[in-house]
Amino acid sequence: MTTLREAYDSSAIAWGDGPDRVFGTLAEALLARGPRWAGLRVVDVGAGTGTATRRLAAAGAQVVAVDVASEMLAVAGARCACTSVVGDACALPLQNDAAGAAVLGFVLNHLSRPEAALREAARVVRPGGWVLASTWSREDAHPVRELVQQALLDRGWQVPEWYQTLKKATTPLSDTAVALGRLARSAGLAEVDTSEVTIPVPAPAGDLLGWRLGMPHTAPFVDALAPAEQRRLWQELQDAAAPLPPLVCRLSVLVSRVS
Repeated sequence: MTTLREAYDSSAIAWGDGPDRVFGTLAEALLARGPRWAGLRVVDVGAGTGTATRRLAAAGAQVVAVDVASEMLAVAGARCACTSVVGDACALPLQNDAAGAAVLGFVLNHLSRPEAALREAARVVRPGGWVLASTWSREDAHPVRELVQQALLDRGWQVPEWYQTLKKATTPLSDTAVALGRLARSAGLAEVDTSEVTIPVPAPAGDLLGWRLGMPHTAPFVDALAPAEQRRLWQELQDAAAPLPPLVCRLSVLVSRVS
């Protein structure tokens, strides 16, 4: 079975060209809840293609981007100034008290031991520093997801086994504010504040389609389609997505400090 790392490595370029356009707005919403980033050394855990990394760097932070998928990190390193480190969120290859903050944007929902990742974030952040995290809320939904999924199923796509496991067994561990609070306290974090927030994403239909088609569970299938079929798929989806409502994402968010 394909591993999570392999899935994300194989879709690094597609992710940077598609989903990043939606996740950028969500990263900004999370970072706005943190400290003044200028001059702060920040560990971006599960950095991927650098959605949060780029915004942290633009704000003046010194960013250490950590991800298990080296191809994703390669995209991040090519797009902004950061230190890229291949590593596991649950065993960060960093020293104790190495940073002033850690950001975990949409990484906990990929982990079977999310509390271990928060514990590691607390370890590498010095006392008084910040740990911020976000996950998709259990209540989040938008019709573009179902639209794209059905169009792919009609063309013979099968939901990858790794993705089914992720959605059924892993994501529910951290997809509510209550769950995030419980995980943060078990990791020894202090001043824990969790909430469910709604974030409007001003993205045109093309960006929404790129978001769903560029995800690691869909991108390999789309890439394997003949060019003519890719064009038909895109036109079909554009026509169907035109009347859809604006995207509003519902997130579970954690803001906490290290004691």
